[in-house]
Amino acid sequence: MSIPARISWLRRRVFARGGEIGFLLLAILVGALAGVVVSVISFLSHLLHSQFYGVDLKAGLSGSDLQAHWKMIAVPVAGGLLTSLILHLRRRRGSIVDPVEANALYGGRMSMTDSIGVTLQNLASNGFGLSAGLEAAYTQVASGLASKLALKLKLRREDVRVLVGCGSAGAIGAAITGTLISQALSGHAFAIEIDAVGAISAFDFLPALGLGVTCAALGILVMMTVVWTERLASKSRIPIWLRPATGGILVGGLAIITPEILSSGHGAMHLNLENAAPWSALLMLFVLKALGSAITIGSGFRGGLFFASLLLGALVGKIAAVPLEWLMPGMLSPTAMAVIGMSAFGTAVVGGPLSMTFLALELTGEFPITALTLAATITSSMVVRQTFGYSFSTWRFHLRGKSIRSAHDIGWIRNLTVGRLMRADVRAAPDPSDALSDFFLHQGNVLLPEMNARQAARLFETNHADVAAPPAAGEQAYMARVMAVTPASPDVTAELRDRLKPVPGGIFEMGARKSTFVSDFDSPRRKVKLRPFLMSPVSVTNADYARFVAATGYQTVAEQEGWSFVFHLMLDTPEAWPVTPPGLPWWRKVDGACWSAPEGIGTDTAGREDHPVTHIAWYDALAYCRWSGLRLPTEAEWERAARGGLAKQKFPWGNEMMPGGAYAMNTFQGDFPTRNSAEDGRAGTAPVNAFRPNGYGMFNMTGNVWEWVGDRFGPRPPTGRLPEFDPRGPDTGTARVQRGGSFLCHVSYCDRYHVHSRTRNDPDSSTANCGFRVACDSAGGGACSPGGIIKLLSYAEKLAICVSSRGEFTRVFVPLTTCIRSVLAEGCCVHLMAAGAGQVRGFLMDSQEPLSLAREFEPALYLLPFSRRPV
Repeated sequence: MSIPARISWLRRRVFARGGEIGFLLLAILVGALAGVVVSVISFLSHLLHSQFYGVDLKAGLSGSDLQAHWKMIAVPVAGGLLTSLILHLRRRRGSIVDPVEANALYGGRMSMTDSIGVTLQNLASNGFGLSAGLEAAYTQVASGLASKLALKLKLRREDVRVLVGCGSAGAIGAAITGTLISQALSGHAFAIEIDAVGAISAFDFLPALGLGVTCAALGILVMMTVVWTERLASKSRIPIWLRPATGGILVGGLAIITPEILSSGHGAMHLNLENAAPWSALLMLFVLKALGSAITIGSGFRGGLFFASLLLGALVGKIAAVPLEWLMPGMLSPTAMAVIGMSAFGTAVVGGPLSMTFLALELTGEFPITALTLAATITSSMVVRQTFGYSFSTWRFHLRGKSIRSAHDIGWIRNLTVGRLMRADVRAAPDPSDALSDFFLHQGNVLLPEMNARQAARLFETNHADVAAPPAAGEQAYMARVMAVTPASPDVTAELRDRLKPVPGGIFEMGARKSTFVSDFDSPRRKVKLRPFLMSPVSVTNADYARFVAATGYQTVAEQEGWSFVFHLMLDTPEAWPVTPPGLPWWRKVDGACWSAPEGIGTDTAGREDHPVTHIAWYDALAYCRWSGLRLPTEAEWERAARGGLAKQKFPWGNEMMPGGAYAMNTFQGDFPTRNSAEDGRAGTAPVNAFRPNGYGMFNMTGNVWEWVGDRFGPRPPTGRLPEFDPRGPDTGTARVQRGGSFLCHVSYCDRYHVHSRTRNDPDSSTANCGFRVACDSAGGGACSPGGIIKLLSYAEKLAICVSSRGEFTRVFVPLTTCIRSVLAEGCCVHLMAAGAGQVRGFLMDSQEPLSLAREFEPALYLLPFSRRPV
């Protein structure tokens, strides 16, 4: 055997599956790489501290004796601007996958480009003095290198995940610089010197347990403070690109009070452990450091709370030592309490009670203290888990709508699709009748091949069914993508719902006395009765939609198709793009135009985060609704909200287009379509809260952007004496309704900027002047109560479903293998009758009891509770 062959044989033997020796060598190599990574990043951070603040290269910034200086504000602001620039340069790359998410969802696969991006962002915060640690950069790069190495060696999924964990563990160990092995080999003293405690009794555990509970409560408060800071920043009118710089100003102001809040706090922790300080000074430092860390992360900087939590825990421990010394003198020293508090607080924020316990052992070398620390960390972990349920990292995943509680591998079952599990010879259900489409909540609760096993299991569980039909090959791809969107967490849905404003129910007159355009069918006026509901006071913004895309990875219709319609005056070179559609020469088919690049490739929404999202097709609006847990308003609800309590008026504020001579909405000024004079100061979209709200607090209900609603487009039915209750539009047709007009509406062409005006568009069409807003039912008031579960026991090919409303019957046919979800509206009943072969008979009124059907054959499928309200 030749030498290369022998080497290849030896490599295969060493790194074979189950080969512990080879894998151990790999883990050692990853640990060494992690140490190099930490040394390089730490050196760069200290170099920046030395250059900007004039501290010694080997000294910790937070432990240095700095005097109040203008640099304490200027440098963090510069870091904020640099952070904004980095985020702007990588805005199209999507969210960064960290080691926990990589191990949980992607089998340990990580991007080195993203890891370098995290490092640059982390250096822009920590290196410029912001109150954040470097652990994000340490673990991201070390784990990224481990992932690349494992994938290069073609290791199995579980081994890749283990090496990624080795990278993170090695990085944290190197950052602590106090592992037991390094202490034994070097012979150096432990990082924290504590007087010998001696033998401990059960009574000694009481202060440790109490400190664990205290650290858990304060840790939850710190994590929530970060969230509150982010929400405050998002609700403010500060542009996204300016928020990090604003955070830098605030952190700099806190640093003028005490420089110990700067950077990660590593130096400040050792300073406070070694020196005595009054409890009032310790308390002030705790509050300022907690605020500084919350502002840093909440304003958009990249960083972690690991090192900050150690400092905060040490402060809590020393503060708790004051009453303990008064109650039980000589029981535990302030330094011992600081070490216990440090580990307990770290457990509350980061998790890992055993890891934090070993950290105390590595820093002190004292086993009695380690035993007390173990009691405190377990207590802290249990309290946080029972009352809060998350660590800081998993809490961040939760806010993004990702169901990740740890690094446990849940990605394999998400990657296991129905298409891989399903038999290929299953007869698929044909497409549902168009006449029934408004009765569908999701265009049929059916199994899709691209669904993963988890989604399929949830479908069966939530719909109380034990069988479900796969769709036919012709099932609409757009609705399949909507179905594939994972709903956001209940907290996100509650947060978005809290933004909505109530709109009172009752009777109002909908439509116009006479149509401006006969084909719009917006006349005659008719009386409509609605229940109270909630609706967003503003259109969905670019920032809102970016959050949805970051959480789900959804691609809009324009992104899938690769182009969208852009108004020619919005382009630098309109002649470079083809005119389409025919007869409308002001529209251009622009490659790359989409919600995040409104004018095509090379453009973005920077500075327009608070503008309405555009280039949104009706399906894209549905996808956002599925994620947010909200829905599109019906056309009647939209007009009720737009009128703001006024009757028979053209605009949300009255009948004058320019009340008092001032512009009250964003429309086209000048000569359409050749010259936009922009007399109102806006040549394109305006911020969603521009101009004054109407009587219901709704902004921009006319002008700015067309807004999708849930209804199909069609003629209005004849009016009657009694008000029409909760109208939903026609049952047939493809086009959907848009309301409100846009910034391109002009009296010479598109005079549709009135509260009664409407137009139509195909549901897969997107333009530069089309967006949407969301709504939901008021608390306690749905459309109507759901009926019971109907179990079909037949081989009938089709069922005839007759919908009766005030004596008017509509008869439609639905395939037996189609899952329908509908809710009986007021005064309606649904009759199920046999059509063709089969023995299905019976009817369902407004009853909560399941319908009993005669049967002669084996079970075929379940029909689900009905819901007639559109998504």
